[in-house]
Amino acid sequence: VVCAATVAQAAVWSKSNVQFLYGQSYERDSGESDSNVMTLEHNSGWEYGDNYFFVDFANFDKDDVNLYGEWCTRLSLFKIANKLSGSEISAGPVADVLAVGQMDLGDGFRAYMAGIGAVFSIPYVSYFSVDVKYRDNPFLDDNTYQVTPVWDIPFSIGPVRMDFCGFLDWTGREGDQPVSILTAPQLLLDLGNFWGAPDRLYAGTEFQFWTEKFVFTEDGVDYAEEKCVQAMVKWIF
Repeated sequence: VVCAATVAQAAVWSKSNVQFLYGQSYERDSGESDSNVMTLEHNSGWEYGDNYFFVDFANFDKDDVNLYGEWCTRLSLFKIANKLSGSEISAGPVADVLAVGQMDLGDGFRAYMAGIGAVFSIPYVSYFSVDVKYRDNPFLDDNTYQVTPVWDIPFSIGPVRMDFCGFLDWTGREGDQPVSILTAPQLLLDLGNFWGAPDRLYAGTEFQFWTEKFVFTEDGVDYAEEKCVQAMVKWIF
């Protein structure tokens, strides 16, 4: 309790949301199927870095609920240097450089990552970063890399507020697992803006594209390409 209170007081900013998604072309162990997914997501920043995590509850309305989560923490090298030197570091479009640690956990899956990340200042883009990480899945031989760009681009068409956001994970070969790309761009409409509560309730679509997605079969692990358009609602609190 003491630790939680200390962290809460140290947080500079914090944002959480819950998402509900529905799609019909998920690649599962038994082949393509539809699925409901509930995602709890949290992002917060403190004086010298930030934290991010999410948990997916796939098939949350059924008996065979599947859990998957990721946690990422980053330490700002620019902010630490600014504190030590007493002056602001300037590096053109590079707004920050961070040390990154990440852990991914799911049913029959685990991966640990560490690396370096950079946040960029780009006109008309609310947020853009790229993390380059060493990645180790203890269930596979060897180790590999993962490159992850993340973006958030809000825009307006007249009175209509929209948001285009997402990520891409480019993961190298590791053991028998081939190179894969996973991306999930979202195009969302700010519904709350229509009744004077912007940035609270969004609705739209997410397109999940995953090359070489691993699925478990009777013969072991197989790989499939997933292309899934999902309807989604997101509530920010």
